[in-house]
Amino acid sequence: MIGGVYRGNFRLGRAVTLEGAGAVLDGGGEGTVLTIAGSDARVRGVTIRNSGTSFVDIDAGIRVLGDRASIENVTIDESLFGIDVKSAGHVTIRGVTVEGLAQRDVPLRGDALRLFYSPAARIAGNTFRNGRDVLVWFSDGAVIEGNRISDCRYGIHVMYAKRLAIERNAVTNCEVGTYLMYSTQLRIESNVFAHDRGSTGYGIALKSADDVMVRNNALIDDHAGIYLDQSPWSQGAFLRVEGNLAAYDGVGLLGTPATAGGVVVGNAFVDNIVQAQAAGRGDLKGIAFSEGDRGNYWSDYAGYDAHGHGIGDAPYLAMAAFGSVAAADPRLQLLTYSPAAAAIDFASRALPAFAPSVQLVDHAPALRIALPSGLPWPQRSGAAAPLLGFAMLALGGAGAMGAISRRSGRCGLRRRRDAEKRTTTLTSMPIITAREVCKSYGKTLALADATFQVVTGETLALWGPNGAGKTTLLRCLLGQVSYRGSLAVAGMRPSPRLPAARVLMGYAPQSLPDFEMSVAELAAMVGSLRGCDALEIDRALAETGADQARGTAVGALSGGMKQRLNVALALLGEPPILVLDEPTAGLDRASHRSLVELLRERKRLGKTIILTSHDADDVLALADHVAMMEDGRMVSVMGVDRFAALMRRQYEEDAAWHRA
Repeated sequence: MIGGVYRGNFRLGRAVTLEGAGAVLDGGGEGTVLTIAGSDARVRGVTIRNSGTSFVDIDAGIRVLGDRASIENVTIDESLFGIDVKSAGHVTIRGVTVEGLAQRDVPLRGDALRLFYSPAARIAGNTFRNGRDVLVWFSDGAVIEGNRISDCRYGIHVMYAKRLAIERNAVTNCEVGTYLMYSTQLRIESNVFAHDRGSTGYGIALKSADDVMVRNNALIDDHAGIYLDQSPWSQGAFLRVEGNLAAYDGVGLLGTPATAGGVVVGNAFVDNIVQAQAAGRGDLKGIAFSEGDRGNYWSDYAGYDAHGHGIGDAPYLAMAAFGSVAAADPRLQLLTYSPAAAAIDFASRALPAFAPSVQLVDHAPALRIALPSGLPWPQRSGAAAPLLGFAMLALGGAGAMGAISRRSGRCGLRRRRDAEKRTTTLTSMPIITAREVCKSYGKTLALADATFQVVTGETLALWGPNGAGKTTLLRCLLGQVSYRGSLAVAGMRPSPRLPAARVLMGYAPQSLPDFEMSVAELAAMVGSLRGCDALEIDRALAETGADQARGTAVGALSGGMKQRLNVALALLGEPPILVLDEPTAGLDRASHRSLVELLRERKRLGKTIILTSHDADDVLALADHVAMMEDGRMVSVMGVDRFAALMRRQYEEDAAWHRA
């Protein structure tokens, strides 16, 4: 066929080859443009456009009715359905571009590709955009590989199929990446599912599916990375989720409570708002999250590896109060890091009735991240560029994070203590240097361009309202989350992805969890990880007054006593840096005064302190410099004298307003 525009509806018979460089078949807005009626027909190098608009007749650019048809290097646009394959076996579709009706709402578009009762199809290297679904129904043995699918409803929608391979596809900006229902013998491997954020925006969803391997995929910025609904379904069937990356999702892994029998190991769950949880009431304890000494990497795991073998010494427990609520209703994710979110988490800690249940237990959490390789990352353009760029470039250095930030041990710690004694005399030396540290959760910016230095022996206070980014900055410093920018600690090689060594820091969070052990047992466990002997543990408890409750269960402590214990644990091993998140919150006046004096004494001995506080008196008593934070940004860093003048002026203005 020579170039030019050919108008009408066309039909190919048996073993006919239609090939034309630059030729256009135009249906004139009526019916299906090209029907392949016979077996062994081939279509190459043509453009097909302008089908009819009837859903009843399934008006399409191309309809395939004959076995062993081949469609290659074809462009289809302005057509209701792209390619409709019906009761035709061994069809090959390769190098095809289908551009759907982008001007229509998604439900009013036809499917970009529709396989119906058509076994052994090979769908490879195609581009499908702005359609409804790539639909595979009752079609066994299909291979779907190397395709780029974007801006559709379901990227790949499978029902009642067997022996499917879905490999090396990039599915982006769809409502659902891939949904596989009532199907068996499935392999989903080396795909990228990104920005799939519809009302049920799953990257990979499995419903009542058996004998499934999900391996080496990346699930980035989806509403839920992986969704499991009663999969595996049949007794004796298997489901294995292995070697995948779920990052910056609303929920990394979401499963119905009835889901049981699957194995989820060797995956990396990085900075999801909720790492994993059950959909509805219940938990995920029917799923195995570890096999022997192999579990998953969890970016929010705060444990240690005393033996240096890459596995956390304590199990990973998934639980989150606000995160669970936000995952159930995506609209609430707007409140992440807000006072409302803080109130929910506070209530869950203070009132047992609100406490979240343990969703899963990973008995062998990995401290070194293993990322999928050889993935078909989408081209970084438009809105997807910042996040996918971060995923591809920044995550590459995450392997070092776990190995350095969480590795501990008696000998190593003692050597670092000796080094600390030498460095504390160099009071003008910056011990922490931060440059343009940024942190986002999906599309929510939590911290932007934080830049500062902390000199050895000084105290930096972070000051600002709830949601200002203070705790997020501490989490970056501790290596609990990944970030952009650079955080370097004196004596360690600086890197844009290397968090400060956790072993050099004593950390007191806003509140301790309700551990099922006594004060003495918890202190002994943390002390052993820090390389402390019994005398050192007793001294830390006595200094803070926590020794008064040695035999009391942590969950039964008053708020003030729990805070004393919190600070005592941070002091164990005398780390050179103390990181304290609201250390005096909940203390009575006497305990408050005693703790501030204890911290001032540590400072006089050369300890470096970073703290957050809503109490200006604490800041004035302890800080050398104050970082003013607002809406995730470090507005300014000032000396404590200037901060005092600012607080005095604010007090005078408030007093004048009240008098008026």
